[in-house]
Amino acid sequence: MTALPSPAGPVAAVPSPAEDRAESERLAAGFVRGDEESFALVYRRWAALVYSLAARSLGDAREAEDVAQQTFLAAWRGRHGYHAVRGPLPGWLVGIARRKIADAHAARSRRTELAAAHAAREGSGVPGPAERPEAALDRVLVTQELRKLPRSSGTFSVWRSSTTSPTSRSPSGPACRWAQ
Repeated sequence: MTALPSPAGPVAAVPSPAEDRAESERLAAGFVRGDEESFALVYRRWAALVYSLAARSLGDAREAEDVAQQTFLAAWRGRHGYHAVRGPLPGWLVGIARRKIADAHAARSRRTELAAAHAAREGSGVPGPAERPEAALDRVLVTQELRKLPRSSGTFSVWRSSTTSPTSRSPSGPACRWAQ
């Protein structure tokens, strides 16, 4: 059996609960004053907590990172609203994180509903309110020209784009092709 290597440096002592509380209060006081070094230490100390809450709730690492960033940005902007008599700083940060997580869930639901509404509108053939009049005219003209093609040429498939941006008409993204 191989022995485990010893640590390269001295082992850091685990602070007592009283020392930990005093350190947290010192960090919180500097944070409320606007001390950027205190904010950096607050971030290093509790960012993993905020991220893990977001990751567990959202199930998406990128969204969890966004929520963690939004949480600390909101905490920095609203730092004067923190009062130590109401509770410790990590509890306040968790409260902000919970609201940001709820916002992320709501945004996800809105995106899903919008995508479903867009898909339903696309499937119905009814143009949406944001569709440009030129796009409708282009569609009519292309349809008329396609009807002029001889049937012996094969089958022609039209691909509809879900966007009306100029990039959707670029040569690298063809709008139609011949099918055999």
